[in-house]
Amino acid sequence: MDLRSIVFAAVALMGVAPSSIASTAVHPAQQQAAPSTPRTTFITTSDGVRLEVLDYGGQGSPILLASGGGMTAHAFDQFAPRLAARHRVFAFTRRALGQSDTPPQDPGNYTLTRLTRDVVEVLDGLKIEKATLAGWSFGGAEISGVAHHFPERVSALVYLDAAYAYVFYAPGNAAPDASNIEIDLADLRDKLQAARFGSKEDAARIYDEVLAKDLADLATDVRAAAERRRLLSKGLAEGPPAPLSKLMTRHNMEKFPAITGIPILAIFSIPGALLDPTADQRADEALQLKWLNEQIDRYRAAHPAARVLTIDGADHDVFNSHPEIVLREIETLLNRSEASR
Repeated sequence: MDLRSIVFAAVALMGVAPSSIASTAVHPAQQQAAPSTPRTTFITTSDGVRLEVLDYGGQGSPILLASGGGMTAHAFDQFAPRLAARHRVFAFTRRALGQSDTPPQDPGNYTLTRLTRDVVEVLDGLKIEKATLAGWSFGGAEISGVAHHFPERVSALVYLDAAYAYVFYAPGNAAPDASNIEIDLADLRDKLQAARFGSKEDAARIYDEVLAKDLADLATDVRAAAERRRLLSKGLAEGPPAPLSKLMTRHNMEKFPAITGIPILAIFSIPGALLDPTADQRADEALQLKWLNEQIDRYRAAHPAARVLTIDGADHDVFNSHPEIVLREIETLLNRSEASR
């Protein structure tokens, strides 16, 4: 599976008219920065896991980069040195990847709450009180966790093809595939458990909320998933995920509402067309782009103050395929953020 196919599989399902989306058409023939060798350090978390942290140097406001699922901090080796021209830049590798420790595959070691705490403890270890957090792909879930639960540690948020269902929940969201259903079920499990062990009053409130909204959300997401499977010529999944990937995914779903009060840049990659596609592939691409545009539109509507940008023909690692645009947009965001303080 090539990178473009991975992108489509990850972002394949969302919606709204493309005309409502501010799109920047760019050709990815831009010069890449020469890779540098960052300094590697390790920070030990409160549960004893050593996390690999890359220090790219630089001066100015601090930026911490969170990589995509299955990737290490070295995914930023081309891009981070350019960002360090004006900022103090770090990246970390989440637990179980790269040189970071791999704790036992117990669900408690891989919840989003735990991964969010890892980000905060990396900031603590670096003695950074407040930073811009930039997340690529699944890294967006971790930085959103910090923004929701530790907002005082966040100066700004940058989503690098990352603002999908695990970052912002809206009924009908499609990417990653079936993630909304996982989010619904995890949220229902937690609420029903709280009702079971809570007070009589709390239980009544929770049950009312579940009946009034949560079951309706689940029904919407199941219908949307069924419709997508009906319309696509074939399913997106190539097979069941590896055990660790499944563990991290199933325990990393939170029903995040919109984020307010923090400057946000959300960049979405719009995949290019397949070369010489079949009729079924053309039809699938059209559906996937439609659903993607709808999901982007939902995100924009819920975050009216955010800068939401789409880049046509970009790779999933948009910071590598279109570094000049990403650098410019980050600088604009941070300059405006500093000017408004």
